[in-house]
Amino acid sequence: MTSIKVAKEELERLIALCETVAKTGTDPYNIDVKSMLAKLRNILEKARNSEILVLDAETLYRVALIVALQHKWLKDRASSLFVDSQVIALKVLAADKKSLANAFVSSWRPVVTSEQLTPYMFAKGLEHFQSLPSKSFVKESQVSVMDEVGLKGLPEIFQLREQMQEELKKLHQEMVEMRNESGTVDYVAFVNKLGPEKVFERAYYTAFVVSEGLAELSKNPLSGEILLIPYERKRTRKTVSSLAVAVQEGGRIV
Repeated sequence: MTSIKVAKEELERLIALCETVAKTGTDPYNIDVKSMLAKLRNILEKARNSEILVLDAETLYRVALIVALQHKWLKDRASSLFVDSQVIALKVLAADKKSLANAFVSSWRPVVTSEQLTPYMFAKGLEHFQSLPSKSFVKESQVSVMDEVGLKGLPEIFQLREQMQEELKKLHQEMVEMRNESGTVDYVAFVNKLGPEKVFERAYYTAFVVSEGLAELSKNPLSGEILLIPYERKRTRKTVSSLAVAVQEGGRIV
């Protein structure tokens, strides 16, 4: 009598387990169908009465439903190329910053892009152009490349470049002198130092100082505070990142 009672309780527990999985929509593969069928066979061999047979049939039916759910679960995920969210979360946590940045860049599709040719870039291109072998056949005239293509006014670009380099040095020195105890400078205060009429110019030159590796620019995502971190000497970056700062008329930073 005791064995029948134990068998009945075991069968009712198995039925309840199958019902829970079916109703809650949890992963049906959490149930080991093979071991459950082995339990049913063992119970049926040890306790054969009408009540146990009915419960055994009910349990077998519930197991069949679980098998159907497993088939549907596998089919749905195979058809949608499903990747478990927990697997993705673990991969993100395990990945280093460089891998995450590369993944972001490869999948990033900006809505709007803008490119601008600066005097510095133009001067670098001119230097490269002048370093190329001349294609002129008039050797005795020793005509310069700039004269050949009618760019006699371009030497002014080099003067402009030198002036720009001087401005960058001055701005970098000013940045270093304005550092607080934590070694940072408030970006908004820095570009607004000489008034609204100089904001765009200072923001422009500041971008070059950062690009040259003489400073870093960081933004607190919660407070929105933008900080400059100037260095005494130029640093070589192992990883490169960008931060867009919009300057509106009147010196307001957005």
